[in-house]
Amino acid sequence: MFQQKPLSSAVELTEYERRSPLLFSETGLRVAMVGIDLSLIFVTVTLAPIIYLYLANGVYQGISQFLKVALESGIVAVLLLIVRRTYELQNLMSLRGQFSNYVQAWLLGFMVVLIEAFMTQTSADYSRGGMLFAFMPGFVLACGARFWIFDALRRRLLRHEIVLSSAFLIVLGERREAETTVARLRARGIMVSGVHCVPAASLAKPPQQKDEILVNAVHSARQVIASGRCDTIYVLAPWSMKNALARLRGLLRRLPVPVVLLPPDTLGSDALNARPVDLAGIAGFEIQRAPLTSTDLVVKRAFDILLAGIALPLLSPFLGLLALGVLITSGRPVFFRQRRRGFGGRTFSILKFRTMRVTEDGPIIRQATRNDPRVTRFGAYLRKHSLDELPQIWNVLMGQMSLIGPRPHAEAHDDQFDPLIETYAMRHHVKPGITGWAQINGSRGETRTVGDMEARVAHDLWYINNFSLRLDLYIVARTVLLAFHDGAAY
Repeated sequence: MFQQKPLSSAVELTEYERRSPLLFSETGLRVAMVGIDLSLIFVTVTLAPIIYLYLANGVYQGISQFLKVALESGIVAVLLLIVRRTYELQNLMSLRGQFSNYVQAWLLGFMVVLIEAFMTQTSADYSRGGMLFAFMPGFVLACGARFWIFDALRRRLLRHEIVLSSAFLIVLGERREAETTVARLRARGIMVSGVHCVPAASLAKPPQQKDEILVNAVHSARQVIASGRCDTIYVLAPWSMKNALARLRGLLRRLPVPVVLLPPDTLGSDALNARPVDLAGIAGFEIQRAPLTSTDLVVKRAFDILLAGIALPLLSPFLGLLALGVLITSGRPVFFRQRRRGFGGRTFSILKFRTMRVTEDGPIIRQATRNDPRVTRFGAYLRKHSLDELPQIWNVLMGQMSLIGPRPHAEAHDDQFDPLIETYAMRHHVKPGITGWAQINGSRGETRTVGDMEARVAHDLWYINNFSLRLDLYIVARTVLLAFHDGAAY
């Protein structure tokens, strides 16, 4: 989504989106490259002796020994390539540097095999001609196939047929600077889904107008994030605009994606321990990191699916009884749906057993209070033991929620507290949970004051910054115990 035209890359990006490029994570690309190298070495080192033995003796005997040679040399070679960072994207783009590393890896692989054969006195088990064929013609075959494949991948990256990530670019400056940066990012496999240019002249306006301009830039980024087409926000700006950068950084803290600052000049002391980022020749500083790593996300999602997948069928008879209790005591509807904001501020419908005589889901929602007359008698029992939340196991299986995370609030309450608490929106940096660190520490129920909500947000942010599977298991155990007796629940 481009906010300013004409920008030559706007048309290019529109065409790019129609191409439906192949999506890869950078980790996935590295794993694919490792797999290609292992496969090529294994096949060529095994195939070359087969050809030699057939041409020399007309037989296929002695092949099993070369399977071991292929496996050992392949593992050693790939380990060296990993240590030499050959699979880093900036090195994958340089075929000359790859060739030098590949020759060294191939030599080391065979040296290890030969040293092992000498030390174990098993060198006589190998055909010398077969070993020479595996080493020389095998290398030529593997090297040729490898660089043909890698060059094809490099060309597809440059033609934007392979995408490693998507991004939104905010430029404090001229549009021509945006065009150059867009081209360089795309050459690295980054899909620039949108650009918002803020002319330098507009930043010289009065503070209120300047603030509105920066808010509009962040709003544009928020829209692209909501569409699922932004993994990272890049900010291109001269360091002389430190006041605008400081304000922009504060606004971007509300967005649940990493923020990388360009270009690579010395960062001031207010840059929050920024981490250098190498983008295949483009340097920058990551001034905001994703709260959970890729490994954390996989572990957390697997934990959610495993536990929720086991709990739902086991609890189904009990859930049926609770649903019958709601139906008998309160009539229909049995379930209550309400719009909540999840990861990245995206809206979803949360599922609960109905506990009140009203089903509010609008711009004004009154929080439940102690002895609230709107709560039914059976609903009070469900709320006391948090049983009304159990249907949200379905939200977890659907990927809208996690078992553990910040409790999602009604949209009306998000709109109420977001302008009052600077860090409020950071709760949306992870999926919301059925229970969380705030709930087991007594921060639940009605939030009468802004201070009450700030305390809950502080607990939520502590959880986000200290996530671990062990912590999630602890919260699950504490939640089960509190279900029997929790004075803060009503």
